[in-house]
Amino acid sequence: MSAAILSRPVVGAEEPFTPRIKRDFLSALTHDLRAALGNIIGFAELLGRETAPVLTEHQRHHLDRLMANGLHMQSLLDSTLVLESAQRTGQMAAPRREPVDVNDAVRRAVERNAFLAGKKGITVVPELPAEPLVLPTHPTLFDRVLDNLLGNALKFSPAGATVRVAVAAGEQVTLTIADDGPGIPTDQQGKLFRRFSRTSVKPVGAPASTGLGLYLVSRIVRRLGGTVAVSSHVGRGTAFTVALPRA
Repeated sequence: MSAAILSRPVVGAEEPFTPRIKRDFLSALTHDLRAALGNIIGFAELLGRETAPVLTEHQRHHLDRLMANGLHMQSLLDSTLVLESAQRTGQMAAPRREPVDVNDAVRRAVERNAFLAGKKGITVVPELPAEPLVLPTHPTLFDRVLDNLLGNALKFSPAGATVRVAVAAGEQVTLTIADDGPGIPTDQQGKLFRRFSRTSVKPVGAPASTGLGLYLVSRIVRRLGGTVAVSSHVGRGTAFTVALPRA
């Protein structure tokens, strides 16, 4: 084949793979992967319920591993979607605020994370106000903060531990998630909210951290007009506190 033929432009060829096309491709691929993964997780849960009486302990272990890894992949995809959106728009999300019942949001987050808690025998204790507490905030982003912080507490807590999710209301609404984990050395706490940053503390019986969760939490909380802080002591656990404005 001659060089002239090789150099001819292809009729109807696609446009070059520009950064914009790369972003669009990543966004579409991530959404499709998340939908497929949701089906896998759903059918795995169904299989576990329908076959529970006949599964051996060994088979149950394999199914639990399937669920744990599926949920971890789902978390990775969620983080990718949020980062992709931030890079494309220059912001985490439009600050669309709706009335959110914080107590209900916490209960749903506990239910979403019940699989990992149950697997490790961790007790999650919600400490909620007696009356409904309505906060004007972005519901999806608020759920993302809950899931990231609660998921972190479960991953880094030993089997049989207790994780507390406390909500309080004053001039601000504060959400504190405290665990009984190993704690974070003081000299490493300053890098917790940096992108792709990890400490020397390792998860207990859970997949390794991606280094994105707390970075996303800090970005989201700032976007919602709030603050996030950490209090941790080696051997005594860690507590993350998010404060969001009520107005």
